[in-house]
Amino acid sequence: HCGRCFGNKLRLEEHNRSKHGYEKFKCSSCDFQSASALSMKNHERRHRGEKPFVCESCGAGFHAAYLLQQHRQSHRSERKYKV
Repeated sequence: HCGRCFGNKLRLEEHNRSKHGYEKFKCSSCDFQSASALSMKNHERRHRGEKPFVCESCGAGFHAAYLLQQHRQSHRSERKYKV
């Protein structure tokens, strides 16, 4: 181990998986592997076509929260240029 310290067990386990290769998550539908449980959850939503993160402004759906956050930026930039 590298000796790094974390504030909680979840962060330590995530670090160990991503940096040291422990407990890889494997997709049951394809060859995708991830060290992150969240990354695997988002990946599996793609296979199932799930889009639980929905834009309040336009109704667009996304399989991952970070994609919705990126999408929201497009609405903010649209408002900057409207006359």
